[in-house]
Amino acid sequence: MNFDPQDFIPRPNNWLSLHVQYEGWGEAEFTDPAGTIEGPAKIAFDELGEPNIEMLVETFNTEKN
Repeated sequence: MNFDPQDFIPRPNNWLSLHVQYEGWGEAEFTDPAGTIEGPAKIAFDELGEPNIEMLVETFNTEKN
């Protein structure tokens, strides 16, 4: 059995993604004035953790006085 140093050279691997993304149904809740909105949403975070949030509002509920 021969030892080949080439077998142990580090090689790049793309298993880690620094861009995290969620797509699905979203809900946002507000406190003043109280209410909620719901709809399909896309939330993405860049490599620095900065969010980008998009939602197509399909339903909304507000508190009636």
